[in-house]
Amino acid sequence: MRSPSHPTADAELTLQEREIGSTIARVLLKRTFAINGGKTSLSAPEPLRDDFRDGSLVPRFRPGTEFWPEKRRTDVVVRGLAHSPDGLPTHEMDVSVAIDRKIEKSIRVIGPRVARVRGSRVQFGTPEPFTSMSIGYENAYGGKDERVQPGREVTFGEFVLASAGVDHPGAYPRNPIGKGFVVGSMDGEISLPSLEDPTDLLTPDRLLVKDMSRWHEQPMPWCFEWLSLLTFPRYRFLPGAPDAWFTSPDDNRLAEVSRGFLPSGFAKPGESFPAPEFFQEASLGMCCDFEGGEVIHIRGMVRGGAALSLVLPQREPAFSFSFDGREERVATRTHSVEIRPDEETLTVVSAADFDMQRTIIPGVHKYVDLRVAFSDGEIRYQPPRTDHDTHRVAAFSMSGMGGSGWRDKYSHDLYVDEAEENEYPLVAGIDPPAGLVPLDEIHGPDVELTAFGAELSSTVELLRKTGWLS
Repeated sequence: MRSPSHPTADAELTLQEREIGSTIARVLLKRTFAINGGKTSLSAPEPLRDDFRDGSLVPRFRPGTEFWPEKRRTDVVVRGLAHSPDGLPTHEMDVSVAIDRKIEKSIRVIGPRVARVRGSRVQFGTPEPFTSMSIGYENAYGGKDERVQPGREVTFGEFVLASAGVDHPGAYPRNPIGKGFVVGSMDGEISLPSLEDPTDLLTPDRLLVKDMSRWHEQPMPWCFEWLSLLTFPRYRFLPGAPDAWFTSPDDNRLAEVSRGFLPSGFAKPGESFPAPEFFQEASLGMCCDFEGGEVIHIRGMVRGGAALSLVLPQREPAFSFSFDGREERVATRTHSVEIRPDEETLTVVSAADFDMQRTIIPGVHKYVDLRVAFSDGEIRYQPPRTDHDTHRVAAFSMSGMGGSGWRDKYSHDLYVDEAEENEYPLVAGIDPPAGLVPLDEIHGPDVELTAFGAELSSTVELLRKTGWLS
């Protein structure tokens, strides 16, 4: 259930099954702040962004979706442009983000340039001057070398994906949309990245990758932006641990491990659900344990080249869940902090989970008395149309296909109303509609339990777990 019209936040309350006999109520809440002179104040709420459950969204899984169910740490993302000091043209500059000894990251921003390659000889050209530059992965190191061959037999599916450019063996696994990635010798010019790690700059002797199997020795793409789920190492945390065409080590031979961004032997996903690290979408070095009230310093991303320092909002207070006569305060976790200096905007997404201690099935249970209060408002759960309603509507629609359009719609609405009026409420204190047989007068079938044989004990245990037996 969404609450898009709340004056200070956009929120969603959903139910998710965690295990047999247990449903989780989950709240996502997004606040939007205006940045003014190093201070923040609440402003009109932006909606939660990029719901991957929306079938009309293309692509479905966009970098920075705010609908992931859980994040163990806070993603910090700074989006926008590098701006030269005083707006004067420059060939290169540094931008940086720092948060109270939790995050410290700098990017060397270099003007557009090319490398001239003749065989194995490489010469870097002089950067062009610039006044602003996008801090996005399209300007970082990476790209795709179309000349690379798989080096093994491929399936028809792999051939189709490679031909469509979706999963090409020559794509740089860390960043297939960047610049500068080339394998082996060549003759011609290649665009070089404009965003680099100041401590690991691309040099002429490193430009030509000797063999695709050694791609992991190349520089890491250096950004403050959201990570795509189709990039290394993030996709390694998906079930089944998919990998690049040419695999990489997972020890200190890999820069992500040697520099402390990932532990050795990092990729250990679940069998059917992504590992927790998959849901972290901030770029390398931009996740932290957010407490609220930290000071963030951003340099080089404000027009005119000025620095921006501001105190981040406090952590969202605990949410108060109320369900079935039970109330419980649940501590929140901060999923993301996104800052857009050019727009003078900051957003914070918070979340909390509540164990309902029983199974609630959306579309089956009609009455679910669940509400969640936060510091300045509340959101109530509104169940979707029940399966009972849906099935009766579907049956009626099929029997009335020959009627006129307006008659079908009118009858459809009547049928939904009739279905809703003949539901037994599942919440105490709500009287059933008149005419329904009282539940205590409905008797079950006369079944001899011993007829279940050896399966009786497991059947009883299952009924207890799902709440049907006490």
